[in-house]
Amino acid sequence: MLEKAGLRILRTFLSKLAHNKAVFAFFALYLILGIMIHGNFGATWDEPLNRDLGHKTLNYIKSYFSDHSMPWSEASRGLIAEQGPFFEVILASLEKPLNLIDTREIMLMRHLVIFLAFWLGCLAFYFLLSLRFHNRWICLLGVSMFILAPRLFSHSFYNSKDAVFTSLMIIGTLTMVRFIKHRTLLNAALHSLACALAIDVRVVAGLIPALTVLLLAVLFIKKEIEKEEQKRVWISTGVYVCFLAVFIVIFWPALWENPFRMFFDTLSRISSAKQFDNNYSLYMGSFVRVDQLPWHYLPVWILITMPLSYVLFFIMGTVQTVKELVRNPVFSAGNILNFVFMFMFFVPLVVVIILRPIVYDDWRHMYFLQPYFVAIAVTGISGLLARKNLKKTIKAVVILMLLHGVIILVRYHPYQNVYFNPLAGGDIEKTFELDYWGLSFKEGLEFVLRTEPQNQIRVAVSDFPGRVNHMFLDPSQRQRIQIVPVEQATYFLSNHRQPNNYAAFRSKTYPCVNEVYAVRVAGETLLGVFKIR
Repeated sequence: MLEKAGLRILRTFLSKLAHNKAVFAFFALYLILGIMIHGNFGATWDEPLNRDLGHKTLNYIKSYFSDHSMPWSEASRGLIAEQGPFFEVILASLEKPLNLIDTREIMLMRHLVIFLAFWLGCLAFYFLLSLRFHNRWICLLGVSMFILAPRLFSHSFYNSKDAVFTSLMIIGTLTMVRFIKHRTLLNAALHSLACALAIDVRVVAGLIPALTVLLLAVLFIKKEIEKEEQKRVWISTGVYVCFLAVFIVIFWPALWENPFRMFFDTLSRISSAKQFDNNYSLYMGSFVRVDQLPWHYLPVWILITMPLSYVLFFIMGTVQTVKELVRNPVFSAGNILNFVFMFMFFVPLVVVIILRPIVYDDWRHMYFLQPYFVAIAVTGISGLLARKNLKKTIKAVVILMLLHGVIILVRYHPYQNVYFNPLAGGDIEKTFELDYWGLSFKEGLEFVLRTEPQNQIRVAVSDFPGRVNHMFLDPSQRQRIQIVPVEQATYFLSNHRQPNNYAAFRSKTYPCVNEVYAVRVAGETLLGVFKIR
């Protein structure tokens, strides 16, 4: 029943798109573009680890329903990935029916499905914005800004955690607003499902159920619900909470043995700093342990990696939204969305600043803030467009902003993940992390193959993603490269991550000597290829 209802709603959304040719064309072109370029990106550090989570969970599910079940502690032995397994199970379960065996085929499938999940999130973002702005051009502007944010654009093709989680957060926010406005049992059930799937990727999605309950409580306190409807609201809220608990457990098999104990054990592992003893982040010119980063780490990364025009419009949108929230009740027309966008952006940001959980690798763990950041920026643009004396100027600025976004994506491709705006300053490779996930190893390995077209080649790599990108090569190319210790290698590839590799790279000391190739973007070096023998 619930599945049929969800499909019915999806068909309704798609029919709305079909009736609006501009919107339909926009999403169709974006879909075609994504499918065309999904193979251009390299492989990342976490891909084998995430895939391992999917397969170990699948094996546990099979065991659970067999005569020889094994406990999760045994099924998860050796597991490193700590996020929820929902999306990884989907990816792992596609391999067999698609007859995918080779590592390159598997990774290409993963990249395509990750993009499709993000595309659905962009579709949901359009409908979320339409509840606030009621203008398809403003909504398309918001989606365009979201897509053109360079770092997330890149991650939307290979990041099965943060990019997919961002999409699920958008869908959860959309179902929340629908449930708050139309408190039916169906909307309660759909919202509980959306929240559970998001939580089963990252537990921080519990923020949405918390906001849902808060908004319902405000409705009662402000007496926005008529007495004859209150009983139905209580029932639908109860359905939401019960279904949420059930769905969380259903789509997170590790919880099946003992839901409460396993859930809190998972939380404690995620928050533990033990696994980060040798993990440092280059921040403002110094390497800092990832469990000792300063309070300003997250706000600074947001300010220097979002396009500068986005930042300026965000500031204007924040001021305008605060004014509207002060002048009008939260549940007045459009204002509930204002409150939701502000809450979903600022509350997690403030919590991270105060509690200082472990975040690293720029702010990818918090990329789910980006849709709310963009929504607030669009609020600022919408407000400025309402002023007749500024309308033409703002339209021109917006067009230039979008053109600049397209140019950045083309110029940086396929390394949009290392974009910085002018606030980051110059000589960025000395001050901030660049290709921390190692996508550029793919290009480095391809250079070695072109340089040595006939020979077997011994290659050493500075980091694990060098090995992952070796698995991402075409099988015939892969066989020509042997990954060996640096003492035995002819070539050494380094993305200068972590203090030792960075020091050798900067000082050009062994093994970072005799550079024969470098991957550079916007003047910054992502990877060096060194012929050491």
